[in-house]
Amino acid sequence: MFHSTRVVLVLLPLALFAAACGDDPGNGGNLPTTPTPPSLTTENFEGTVTVNGAITHPFLVTAPSTLTATLVALADGTEGVTIGMSLGTWNGEYCQIVLANDTAIQGKFIVGVAQTAGAFCLRVADATGQLTKPAPYQITVTHQ
Repeated sequence: MFHSTRVVLVLLPLALFAAACGDDPGNGGNLPTTPTPPSLTTENFEGTVTVNGAITHPFLVTAPSTLTATLVALADGTEGVTIGMSLGTWNGEYCQIVLANDTAIQGKFIVGVAQTAGAFCLRVADATGQLTKPAPYQITVTHQ
């Protein structure tokens, strides 16, 4: 009996130690998970750019991310006509252009990087004076 008591006294602390060293990292035994990256936001901007005119569309970016602006549609009857499409930073009143494509056609895109969250802008213009009449457009901007 003395031998079995000694075995219990030796094994009991080992069993308690083993239980304390389990695989429970404090979250119910679940393994750590990879954080889910923020989802992409797609914003649709529509308008009509006039002959020699321009329109600015401000938008907010909530996390550092890649910005992609795509000219989805330009009015019928404007085949071969280009418009200006720019991305920049927005100060609440003005768009400071950082990237510009003055000869964008339907399907073209601009890609930039927002290194911080903040206010940005998309500018659409008759940059090269090719429009002979107002032209409706649709541009999508994706970002986080």
